[in-house]
Amino acid sequence: MKMHIFLIVSVLLVNAIPTLAQSRFSVGITAAPVVSYTRTRQHVLLPDYVNPGGPPIDNVFDFRSTIGGYTVGGTVLYDLTPRWSVTSGVWVSQTRTTGTFPFMPGNLPARIVTSALQIPLLVNYRPSTRRLSPYFSVGVVGSSRRPTVYKPVEGAAFSTTKVTFNNGAFSTQALVGAGVSYKITPNVSLTMQPLIVWHFKPSGNFEHYIVYQINGQSQLLYTF
Repeated sequence: MKMHIFLIVSVLLVNAIPTLAQSRFSVGITAAPVVSYTRTRQHVLLPDYVNPGGPPIDNVFDFRSTIGGYTVGGTVLYDLTPRWSVTSGVWVSQTRTTGTFPFMPGNLPARIVTSALQIPLLVNYRPSTRRLSPYFSVGVVGSSRRPTVYKPVEGAAFSTTKVTFNNGAFSTQALVGAGVSYKITPNVSLTMQPLIVWHFKPSGNFEHYIVYQINGQSQLLYTF
C-alpha cells in the first residue's frame, strides 16, 4: 500500500515539475530607440586606392558624434522568485548618421551605418508583486560588431565601402536600467525602462575611446 502511494505521489510530482518550471519562463520581443554617443580616435591600415598593390596607408579615424538608431530582438526571461529574474536573448543594434567618405581626398558626403549583434545577460528586480511595479536591471551585454558601412551619396563615382574595426572582435559592455513593469494579464507583461550601456575600451590602436548608449527599452513578454 505504501509503495502504491509512493508511486502515485512520484508520478504526480514528475508531472507537476515541468508545469512549475514552465510557469517560470517567459519569452518575448524587445524593441528600443537608441541614442549613441561616440568619441574615438583610432589608427587603421587600409589599402592605397591611388596606388593599388602598394603598401597600406595609416588612416586616422577621428570620430565624434551623437546619433540615433534602434535595437530589436528576442528575449528569454526566467523567474528565480516572484521578485528576482534573469534575462538573456539576442539583440540587433544599428545606428545611422551622415559624414564624409574617408577614403578619398575632399569632403564627399556619405551615410555611415554601424551595427552589432548583442547577447545580454541581466539580473532583474521587481520589488512589488502587484500588477504595476518598479523594475530594475543590471548586467552585461556581449557584442560582436559588424563591418561599418560607408555609403557615398548617390551619383558619386565611388562604391560602398565596408570597414571591419578590431577584426569584428567580441566585446563586453556594462548595463544598468530602471523603469516599470506592468502585468497586462497573468501571462502577458510589459516592461519599459531606460538603459545605459557603457562600452569598455576594446583592443586596437585607439588614442581615445568614450562610447555609451541610452536605450529606451520596451519588452512584451509571454509567460508559459
